[in-house]
Amino acid sequence: RQSNASSVASHLARRPTVGRSLPHHIMSSQLPTPPPPDADDPPCAPNSDAPPSPPQLQVSLPDDILEEILLRLSTAADLARASTSCTSFRHVVAPRSFARRYRSLHKAPVLGFLRADFYAAQSPHPSAPVANALAQAADFAFSFLPNPACWSPRDVRDGRVLFSAVSVSEGRGDFIDATSNTFVDLVVCDPLSRRCIQIPPVPEDLADSVQHCGMLDFEPFFAPASDDVRADESSFKVICKVLCENKVAVFIFSSHTGKWVSIQHHGLGALSNEVVDALYARCGLHRRHYAHGCFCWVLEWMDKLLMLDTREMKFTIIDLPPNSHGGRLAIVEAGEGMIGLLNIGMRTLDFYCKASHHYCLRQA
Repeated sequence: RQSNASSVASHLARRPTVGRSLPHHIMSSQLPTPPPPDADDPPCAPNSDAPPSPPQLQVSLPDDILEEILLRLSTAADLARASTSCTSFRHVVAPRSFARRYRSLHKAPVLGFLRADFYAAQSPHPSAPVANALAQAADFAFSFLPNPACWSPRDVRDGRVLFSAVSVSEGRGDFIDATSNTFVDLVVCDPLSRRCIQIPPVPEDLADSVQHCGMLDFEPFFAPASDDVRADESSFKVICKVLCENKVAVFIFSSHTGKWVSIQHHGLGALSNEVVDALYARCGLHRRHYAHGCFCWVLEWMDKLLMLDTREMKFTIIDLPPNSHGGRLAIVEAGEGMIGLLNIGMRTLDFYCKASHHYCLRQA
């Protein structure tokens, strides 16, 4: 009996049990083959408990989407870091069209202002670190000018400074000190690179149109940067306004073409001797204002505002509003592309705005 029990136990130990792997010949011969699915049977519903398949990874973003992302970087430093980190990013930011769009969305930060010296932005202004670095790197004494004592500053824009020639006896002066009633030599300087460009004189055939008309004031200044100038940072334009006894003229120099063109406006009429004397003494001409692409001058003796639209290079004379005498006038940018006039009196503060479709100033 004992030997029979051992034989049965040994036989049971050799039998396959649940959970054990069956030999291949047993699986293929003993397991039933499932019948083929019937064509009328509905498809099997997916198992809702099964984990979702992982999303397919996007290898790279299209260039137009990359451009929109890079355009939204808040600072130029962030844009520079991003473009150096990836070849695809550099490919997107390289075209000039990207630079134009970026500058239209992100205005250049204010680093300081220049008068007799450069006054850098101070902390906590966000531009303070860059402004201090600029103050240390640039030459705001303009020692690189040829004979520095013979030049006086006239305007500054986009990192460039415009100088006009003066006599040594007059000295360097300030932006508001330099005056002239004749054509003078001009030079454009970059204090950071310490380079300067001599502007060629106005051709005689253009200058003759005003030289015999009683020149009262010669005022050079930079034109605001247009889209084509923004695309090429080395390009600039210089405007020279010439006020005569019976007309006003503008001469425009383009660094791109290296040539001068002229625009004249015959709308001032003959000025009285008192006005001419005041202009020669610099008592009757107010400073230049700028708003929405337009330069403006207050013609106090005529109760007019002389406006030069730099987009069309056209002059317009606008009537000043009543009760604007005796105050301090300032031309400002109003909303919706309008130009405003702020009149600060002794005890009053009046504000007028000019709509873009006509030239009548109205009180707001």
